Amino acid sequence: CEQHACVSWLLSSGARRDAVDGRGAGPLMIAAAAGRWDAFGVLLPLDDEGRLDAGRPELHATDSTGRSLLHAAAYGGSRRMLQLLADAAFDPAAVLPSNDGRTCLHYAAAGAGSRGACELLLAAGCRADQPDSFGLLPWHLAAQQ
Repeated sequence: CEQHACVSWLLSSGARRDAVDGRGAGPLMIAAAAGRWDAFGVLLPLDDEGRLDAGRPELHATDSTGRSLLHAAAYGGSRRMLQLLADAAFDPAAVLPSNDGRTCLHYAAAGAGSRGACELLLAAGCRADQPDSFGLLPWHLAAQQ
């Protein structure tokens, strides 16, 4: 895939994995929000045994809106990304809401609208009845899309 090759080449040419944009989002978060598994897979911090290195700061970072990597992956709608993070002990139900009170489930409903992502988040304990700061529930956001 061209995206995989491009990201790999940029990294080998000195691009920084920890660089952030004006909102504080790093490449891993941006790839997750776009649902780009090819780029996400290249950017994942792995340990020497090829497992996700859950202690790496980019996995725990938030941007200026309070969104985490799990929020971004939910928005991108990739059940595969969410499952990988959940398997590495990232609990979607325990993630603090973003600055506007939105949970991972809000972002899944507002973004790609992936049923699989929403199912995984509900099974992980995310609440469908938790309103954001504007009183909107996840299904309100899904209905707007």
